[in-house]
Amino acid sequence: MSKQLLFFFLIILLFFNFFLWQEIFSLNKNEICFLSVGQGDSEMISFSKKTVFLIDAGPRNGQILWQLSEKLPFFKRRIDLAILSHPDIDHYGGFLDVVKKYEIGVFLYNGQEPKSQFLKEIFEKMLEDFSQKGTKIVKLSLGDKIFYQNNSCQVIWPVIPFLSKRTNENSLVLFCSLAGKKVLFTGDIGKFAEKRIYSLYRDNLQVDILKVPHHGSKSSLEEKFFLSLKPKISIIEVGKGNPYNFPSTLVTNFLAKISNQIIRTDKQGTYCLSF
Repeated sequence: MSKQLLFFFLIILLFFNFFLWQEIFSLNKNEICFLSVGQGDSEMISFSKKTVFLIDAGPRNGQILWQLSEKLPFFKRRIDLAILSHPDIDHYGGFLDVVKKYEIGVFLYNGQEPKSQFLKEIFEKMLEDFSQKGTKIVKLSLGDKIFYQNNSCQVIWPVIPFLSKRTNENSLVLFCSLAGKKVLFTGDIGKFAEKRIYSLYRDNLQVDILKVPHHGSKSSLEEKFFLSLKPKISIIEVGKGNPYNFPSTLVTNFLAKISNQIIRTDKQGTYCLSF
């Protein structure tokens, strides 16, 4: 073998060795990712790439499968906990694709279904797919808690029976403590829910990370609620050039006053933090 060919093979070996060790070290990392799935929401909490929680799955545009394949090892084919904030298709559509590729241990939602018959049929197809794959389906509401190791998530909204007819206002809101880092997942709640959450928890709402409600819509800007959160990082999940003109400049300007950092998935893409 010539020296040039040997050198070439050594370079290739070093190249693959680098990525192998990079993957090995990443397996020991706990991570929360706010996934860029277009105009929709999806967040993934990964505990050393072994146990995975998926909150919402975005619309059915293929982006969720791409994001999961980018963030999880190729051999990981199980989502241990799938959580749906509320039955809007830009939050649950992607689950129809996820359930085909991944085993899903438990599916958690608030028990509400879409109002339109067309979307209701899609939603029921999703639940049927879960059942056929052996996924346990559980309904959550105010006061329920999820524990994993030293981490926890508490449902701080909605109340059952629902106080609003709007599905957005009945979104599951999760207040999570991940290795001491406080994270609030808000779905698409608006001022109605924000006022009531504030009245229930006003002295205990401060967080490190806020998943900004409803893609930064101005209809979700209840100032007292946001001021009580005092988020260090505010994350807006939104699609480029979306027809709703999300996020509202009213929201981004207000967040700039109370938050150290604002992240937008339409600009920065998927955003991950270790904990």
